[in-house]
Amino acid sequence: MKIEELDSNFARERYDEPDLIFYSALEAPFKIYGVFHDGTCYRRMPEDVAESVSVNVGVLSRNTSGGRVRFATDSPYVAIKCLMSEVNDMYHMPRCGVHGFSLYVDNVFYGVFNTDETAVIRANGGYSGIIKFADRRLREITLYMPLYNSLDMLYIGLSASAEVAAPAPYSHTRPLLFYGSSITQGGCASRPGNSYDAVVARMLDSDFINLGFSGNCKGEQAMAEYISGIDCSVFICDYDHNADTSEMLEATHYNLYRTFRAAQPLTPVVFMSRPDYNKTRPMDVRNRLIVRDTYSKALSSNDCNVYFIDGAALFGRRNRDCCTVDGCHPDDLGFSRMAEKVYGVLSRLI
Repeated sequence: MKIEELDSNFARERYDEPDLIFYSALEAPFKIYGVFHDGTCYRRMPEDVAESVSVNVGVLSRNTSGGRVRFATDSPYVAIKCLMSEVNDMYHMPRCGVHGFSLYVDNVFYGVFNTDETAVIRANGGYSGIIKFADRRLREITLYMPLYNSLDMLYIGLSASAEVAAPAPYSHTRPLLFYGSSITQGGCASRPGNSYDAVVARMLDSDFINLGFSGNCKGEQAMAEYISGIDCSVFICDYDHNADTSEMLEATHYNLYRTFRAAQPLTPVVFMSRPDYNKTRPMDVRNRLIVRDTYSKALSSNDCNVYFIDGAALFGRRNRDCCTVDGCHPDDLGFSRMAEKVYGVLSRLI
């Protein structure tokens, strides 16, 4: 027995609208943020640069975390059709977060596009869906792309009689730049739009770029040089979880900062340590000190535009054990608490 047969609230809407027309998300007036299309698929960074960092970053750069489509419309519904040549699945993260899309109306969550099972994507090379509105009025739409899946093409379905216009610009058009681990990429948020970086960016009404690469953010020089070339309002450095050893972190962390600072002398830099900090784990203690040491050395070199967020404080104290799925990766509560703390710092910087 399927749950939707027992509870209609779990049933997803099917579409048979006679006036539905699909548009490529790459066409005007739709605007793409956080990713770009290279002619084959959406990416977070150029393929050649990503592969020069590592083979794994080359693969993960096709995951569309942080990617958004924005537009305005008075259509009584929004439909999507997505093409995916590969599909990911995880035991501890909802599929609507891995390969789903989140729809926001006027910056407030409205609904999720997703499929019942990964077999649907494998059989059809993607999936489709629709979200209907109760009335017809002009709405600002933001569609967040999957956190842990690739996306070849995306089509937006609207009423043929609908007005379609460019979205209102972000209040802060220079993006926030996040570099970090699987936590930065969004593991294990229940849906796109719930990663801490996405939440913070919405709170600030700012564009953002997510360069979280699950298990593969190691502060490589090629990555440091690429990051240094991105025009951003704030750089948030959060990758100590992916260092294989504390010695590796120590060898790269301050160097990454120096590389970025040489290219961008005026951009604020925020250093963060891991949110699932446990003082009984020696590597957690050591890595936190290394991150803090980079901050201290930057201050001692007369750089007054650096900031430190202690990961140990990100989840708070009460119900801290409810903030992760597996003791490491945040759930929505964990990401929400992270976002509140990070917002407190970034709101003073942009």
